Amino acid sequence: TGQPLIVRWTAEQRAAMNLLPEKKEKENLIEVIYSTMDGNVYFIDLEDGQPTRETIKVGLPFKGAGALHPSLPLHLGPGDSGAGEGEYARAYLYSLIDGEKLLEYGGQDAFAPRKFCGFDSAPLFDEATDTIIEPSENGIIYTFRLNSKIGEDGKLSIQPPEFVKLRYKTARSSEERYWLGMEDSPVIWKNYMYIADNGGTLLCIDLNT
Repeated sequence: TGQPLIVRWTAEQRAAMNLLPEKKEKENLIEVIYSTMDGNVYFIDLEDGQPTRETIKVGLPFKGAGALHPSLPLHLGPGDSGAGEGEYARAYLYSLIDGEKLLEYGGQDAFAPRKFCGFDSAPLFDEATDTIIEPSENGIIYTFRLNSKIGEDGKLSIQPPEFVKLRYKTARSSEERYWLGMEDSPVIWKNYMYIADNGGTLLCIDLNT
């Protein structure tokens, strides 16, 4: 699912972000945001292929496409495991105002029914409730409110009060054979999330309950 994200920022958003000076002033700039397996997040001008800002160097490979908040300069990149000890997969939230890491979560979660904790799904943001919905390969669906705000200093901050986690098991799924967890991305209609898991089970989940 490693697709680039493509966005046309407003003039106000460009002015607030750490874009290169010539890109900050470019009217109708279309930016390509690409989380890649070399552990970096690249920012590229769709028109000329040139960098639009400094690369975010995360250090863990990305297999998922990531996601952009619909109204905030906020990017989530889902990571995969690295080669070294302690380089386990997790999910990251980054501010696109200044490139600051705001949160990482999901790695080695004791609540998970499966040991492997890859984040290949593209999560979804619900703008009305300021909530993120993030399926994981560890068998958990994470949801939490961001409580996001942009302060007087122009910085973006989030303060998640708590994580609501759903884990599941099916008659078919196991750690050894048909794996628990989700590598595909969710589809949401009203309050229902539809997603298939690695074991071939299609799930419909009421996000309100």
